[in-house]
Amino acid sequence: MSNTPGSSAQLVWGVTLALMGIAVFIRVPQVVPELVKKMNMASGEAFISFCMYLVGVILLGGGVKKIYAHYYPGDDNDSNGDQP
Repeated sequence: MSNTPGSSAQLVWGVTLALMGIAVFIRVPQVVPELVKKMNMASGEAFISFCMYLVGVILLGGGVKKIYAHYYPGDDNDSNGDQP
């Protein structure tokens, strides 16, 4: 199993990351109130929500990036335009 940008293992990993990111978005509204209630800090609800959604965005972004790299392996996004 190769770890090259176009390998099928990287595609599976990308899909898994994207699905977990979506799952975080679905689950946060249910989990945050319970977490705040257990911790007895109502003032931290916005911060906890922000952090959880940030984790979801990072997971989803990483998954989409891996899926994109699987289908378009030549796009390295090289900002200086040098060719290897």
